[in-house]
Amino acid sequence: MRIQKTDRDCTPTIQQRPQNRLKPLIYACLLLLCMAALLSAPLWAQVIYGSVVGTVIDNSGAAVPDAVVLITDTQTNDVRTVQTNDGGNYTVSTLPEGNYLVSVTKQGFEGFKATGVAVTANNVVRVDAQLQVGTVSQTVEVQAATAAQLQTDTADVHSEISSHALENVPQATRSYQGILNQVPGVVPPGGQLSGGTNNPSKSMQFAANGTGVQGPNIRIEGVSATNPWVQQYTSFVPSVESIQSINVVTNSPDAEQGLSGGPSVTVQLRSGSNGIHGAFYEYNINNATESRSFFQLPTQKAAHLVDNDTGGWVSGPIIRDKLFYFAGYEGDYIHQGYAGIISVPTPQMLSGDLSGSSTPIYDPATGNPDGTGKTAFPGNKIPANRISSVAKIMIPYVPAPNTNLTGIVNNYSVVQATLYNLHKIDTKIDYQITPKLRVSGRYGYQPYANVQSPFFGQFLGGSSGGWPAFSANGAGNYLQNGATLAISGSVTYVFSPSLIIDGTFGVTQPHQLLFPTMTDTKVGLDTLGIPGTNIGALPWSGGMPDFDIAGYPSSTGVTFGYSYPPLEYKDPVFEYSSNVTKIKGSHNIRVGEDIVRLHMNHKEVRNTVFQFTGGVTSTPGGGLAK
Repeated sequence: MRIQKTDRDCTPTIQQRPQNRLKPLIYACLLLLCMAALLSAPLWAQVIYGSVVGTVIDNSGAAVPDAVVLITDTQTNDVRTVQTNDGGNYTVSTLPEGNYLVSVTKQGFEGFKATGVAVTANNVVRVDAQLQVGTVSQTVEVQAATAAQLQTDTADVHSEISSHALENVPQATRSYQGILNQVPGVVPPGGQLSGGTNNPSKSMQFAANGTGVQGPNIRIEGVSATNPWVQQYTSFVPSVESIQSINVVTNSPDAEQGLSGGPSVTVQLRSGSNGIHGAFYEYNINNATESRSFFQLPTQKAAHLVDNDTGGWVSGPIIRDKLFYFAGYEGDYIHQGYAGIISVPTPQMLSGDLSGSSTPIYDPATGNPDGTGKTAFPGNKIPANRISSVAKIMIPYVPAPNTNLTGIVNNYSVVQATLYNLHKIDTKIDYQITPKLRVSGRYGYQPYANVQSPFFGQFLGGSSGGWPAFSANGAGNYLQNGATLAISGSVTYVFSPSLIIDGTFGVTQPHQLLFPTMTDTKVGLDTLGIPGTNIGALPWSGGMPDFDIAGYPSSTGVTFGYSYPPLEYKDPVFEYSSNVTKIKGSHNIRVGEDIVRLHMNHKEVRNTVFQFTGGVTSTPGGGLAK
């Protein structure tokens, strides 16, 4: 059973039921789930764990009951022991991901060993054994090739991506999501890789088998990382080198993989072992061999680009055979320029000379209240004493056209400088407290900082009104910063070989801040002297007001002032899950609950906006100045 709860300040994705009706619903669902488990075929898969199953027979093909099966993690020496039932079958469930040694012994028979058995999350590995008559001191050893994963033991359709593939398959995104197109049915991932607000971890969006990009559910160490505000993105994207494996379910997910309207993705981080392991890496991309953009001037160099991606990881034991650690870091540092062409008014226009326009410019101080009877400015020139004192302060900051094009459209070539620094910290602890009790904890942290230089400097600000070269990076958002926190813990307790409980708790919380230029100053009120502007406390009320001139010179013009208002987003997602696994004969009964709480805490302040339609300088039925 799965319950999704949303706070009152969040738009629920599933309608929340009244409290007095929720408990009966929970009990009814639990009863139905238990009945379905008793009547269904065996189910062994778990979201963050794996299982080993098999059948033990003798050389005549008869079942061997009461054979002792030992499952040993070769990296941590953790051991689980079960016995075969009357049919010679055994099941070892809720196993952490790792490489295992499977050994089978029975008095009067030679021993059996299968080495290199790879157990991964949400997978079932079958290891069958045929015992020969002999002494236990004699052992038959087989390689992992005979211990194949048997997909028919689970109902879902899934694919596996290992750390080997993540590290060796070429892909330019430096993200595990960039390789998901290797999974059958998954469309090539795309979307914003520029990061920033709504997507600080540079997540990609993807879908499978005709579902939408808002359908996937991504769990990292069993805890949802889906962004509750922009569902097609993931709030936390671990470093590629910190990932051990990825399991992608594209069809028929089981109950533990619910809350997914598309593929269900489980990401498992690396774990420590008795050996010390590690790696260091450095990637660099720059514009040394790139040519100028088509829109740049001949005198301009190619837009600046330096992307350094560096990091490393280390794992090992704290207490041998008991306590293990993993720690990884990746730093992605990008300094880049975006080249494009925008439109700015000419010095002649800024002086009040609009004689280049074929449309008459009317004096707004003349005429009747209904807009008729206005008098046109002689020669379409506005006298200097009629130009606003506010405009006179702003005009010196407007750059002059710098292209060879004539006119007022696409006459300014600009390269917008941007900086984006993203740090990815992934850590994990595994502790085998007793042979029965195992706990695991994870801490992840991803601080980021993004600076996007406004077109016209800090005072005047400025952003694109739609020019494609700037639309991807949110031109004009001067400063963005914040961090995403991810914490989770899981516990497994083996009451007996046939009764196991496990539980997971975690939170993924992105915290994002965005401020425009000069947010520490009330520019409209104190500098420009416009009464009624910048109302409120700093920094939320600071900066230059937004001056939006309709139709100048087209829909792809520019805006003076801020391009996006200041905001703060804090959207934690809490997940609580627990399960009980009971093995009874040939049946595997698994009952549990999974509760996800989505919180959205948003603060977004729309500062002063001035919109100029041009109506005051025209007559009814007349055109606007162009």
